[in-house]
Formats: sequence, structure tokens, C-alpha cells
Amino acid sequence: ALRGVSCPSASACIAVGTTAAPGDGHIVPLVESWNGSSWSTQEATDTVAVYGGSNYGRLSGVSCTSASACTTVGYRGLELLSSRRALAEGRL
Repeated sequence: ALRGVSCPSASACIAVGTTAAPGDGHIVPLVESWNGSSWSTQEATDTVAVYGGSNYGRLSGVSCTSASACTTVGYRGLELLSSRRALAEGRL
């Protein structure tokens, strides 16, 4: 499920959301990028801290000021409210 998208140009977009982790089915971050002709999945390991051996969490928004400068927001941790931690991360 995609939750947010930001396109600083016609050939550069970042979309964020969630997907189910292989094996255990927990919600994990999803980051997709557009290069002007196709979408590709990006590794979200740097965006969400490792929790219990897996990258549990959710990305709910993204804002990009250029093709190489984006900030994502969401939370990290399991689906239980008590384990969630707010998250705001930038990437260059």
C-alpha cells in the first residue's frame, strides 16, 4: 500500500508506504523510485531501525526538494502502540 509520493521533477519520484515482510507477514516499509521510465523498489533498511531482527514499521509520507534530497515520516516498531516510535528521516 502506498501512502505518499513526491516528484521533484518529471523524471524523479519517490513513493513510500508498506508491504508485508516475506516469511512473517509483519508490516515493513516500502520505498519505490521513478527514474522517468520505470519504478524500482529501494532498500528501506537505512530508513527504519532494525527491531527484533526485522525492519518493522510504516512510512506514511515523503517530501523531496530535489531528486537526491527527500524526507520520509512514519513510525518504527511493531504494530503494538506501546512499541511504536515516531520516525522522520532524510536521505541524499
